[in-house]
Amino acid sequence: MSPWLEYKTYAAGHRFTRSVKEQSKCYIVRTGAVSIHRQPDDILIDYIPAPTIRGIIPIPDDFESLYVIKIFEEAEIAIIDIDVFDILLSELNLWEPFARHMQLLASLAPEVIFRLNSRRIYEAVRMQLYELMAKPESIREQIIVENFIRAKVQASRSAVMHILSELRKGEYVVIENGVLKSVNSIPERF
Repeated sequence: MSPWLEYKTYAAGHRFTRSVKEQSKCYIVRTGAVSIHRQPDDILIDYIPAPTIRGIIPIPDDFESLYVIKIFEEAEIAIIDIDVFDILLSELNLWEPFARHMQLLASLAPEVIFRLNSRRIYEAVRMQLYELMAKPESIREQIIVENFIRAKVQASRSAVMHILSELRKGEYVVIENGVLKSVNSIPERF
């Protein structure tokens, strides 16, 4: 699609908002990384490195949440109307690759929901440590592990810090200056 798209560079911190009333655009991220946050509860959905497409899944009419796409690392992004995106998919015969992409997203959704809704704080922290470790190093090096976990699981700072401290003592994780450096096999129960 690149020849039909106009990319612009956006600095880290720039934000785009999606809501029921504002969802006619999609964002094709060619370089950099973005994060997605749900408002008003400020839940971090994820950090996503390029290449990625955001804004392609419609928000149901009865949703009151607002979603913020925040530029995490300077990014090249093309913003196009979702109807134009659909036309390009048809004209360029890209519906099958797009459907496979959506199939992959749908298969990941239950896992993301499980991670965000863990019943025990320890389980949620454990899952988020593995998730953060799977991020590219360029993103992970910019993230304070405690902030990342609290933004994802909405737990108290003291609870998260206690668990991280115990995991560091047991040498299950290596954290330097607040940044997650490595994860060893973290026990399922603590």
